[in-house]
Amino acid sequence: MIFAGYRKPAAALYAATCLMWFSIYFYIPILGPYCEGMGVSYTMVGTILSSYGFVLLVLRVPVGVMSDSKNKRKIFMIAGMLSSVISGLGFFFAVSPVLLLCCRALAGVTASTWAIYMVSYGGFFPASQQSKSIGVIGTSMFAGQVIATFLGGIVATTVGERQTFLISAIAGAAGILLLMTIPEPATQQKEPPKPSDFVALLKNWDLIFFSLMAVILQITVYSGALGFIPNVLRSMGANNFTLGLSTTFATLLAIATSYFSGTFFEEKVGARTTLIAAFIVTALANTAMAFSKSIEVLLFLVLIIGAPRGVLQSMLNSLAIRGVRPEVRSSAASLFQSIYGFGMTIGPIIAGAIADAFSMTAAFASIGILTLSAVVFILLKKKWPTWVS
Repeated sequence: MIFAGYRKPAAALYAATCLMWFSIYFYIPILGPYCEGMGVSYTMVGTILSSYGFVLLVLRVPVGVMSDSKNKRKIFMIAGMLSSVISGLGFFFAVSPVLLLCCRALAGVTASTWAIYMVSYGGFFPASQQSKSIGVIGTSMFAGQVIATFLGGIVATTVGERQTFLISAIAGAAGILLLMTIPEPATQQKEPPKPSDFVALLKNWDLIFFSLMAVILQITVYSGALGFIPNVLRSMGANNFTLGLSTTFATLLAIATSYFSGTFFEEKVGARTTLIAAFIVTALANTAMAFSKSIEVLLFLVLIIGAPRGVLQSMLNSLAIRGVRPEVRSSAASLFQSIYGFGMTIGPIIAGAIADAFSMTAAFASIGILTLSAVVFILLKKKWPTWVS
């Protein structure tokens, strides 16, 4: 139950969060092909796509620490949303690969504030409802991404590819207006994390292990379904609507599997079994993409890969932080998200370099083999974490 008087601010923040994700994903279906159409090599396309993950890797923890130390949330969310506005406008006017890279990096700045949205939304709920609040605000990410990629493909087909960048900027501006209507989210005054706290987290083997498994997941997803698949579809003759559909499919099933990751999958199936099965499905689907010659088959594979993505992202996050003391769990979550940003960064670069040197088929097959390595690591892990009070 939301605190009395906070129902409207909570609804406004939820809508603003959807707009945040909407603004940085609206043009994703056509971004790779758009860059390629400007004469950019696969390696440079991968670098542009990876700049988003690189910024997350660098900024996510510092942004969270600054927000905690200043005991402020709203200003950071507005600044992040402003970055998405600048990013969209920059893409609209960009005429060089370097500018394209900078604009996608600015979208990474926006996404770096995601943890602050989650904490702020939780401030509208009593302590007993914190888990529920995180689950609710978590759906805004997938909802914003699904709606954005679906409509983005339609707009790119009917209006034009460059116009998707303009709409992205408009969505960010609308998000700023919504954020200005909410009060400063309630926070609990506390000491900012100390260097010793982070040193202790870096010595937590479970946190590091599951973060590295998440890196493998992000390499796969951001080199394939959310990376070069639109380029492959374009080479097969797919229109912009189909490109948008593929990016939507990549997230669609993740909504359901993410929701049930902590209940059905972990409680009924088991964490180890679920992780192994999910990574195998991910690897097989990604490898199959390398040999697909049909648009319909490729779309089906992208849809399939969304299911393990949802359960893996949620379950790996949960496993990474459950052995951490509650008072530093938010820092652990930020560190987890920062580490898996490395996968978003190097995945597209690796795939682009392999595609330039050999072929896109070789790139997808190589990433599929890399994904299977996660299964080996999970099989070898003997001690599994439990929640610490």
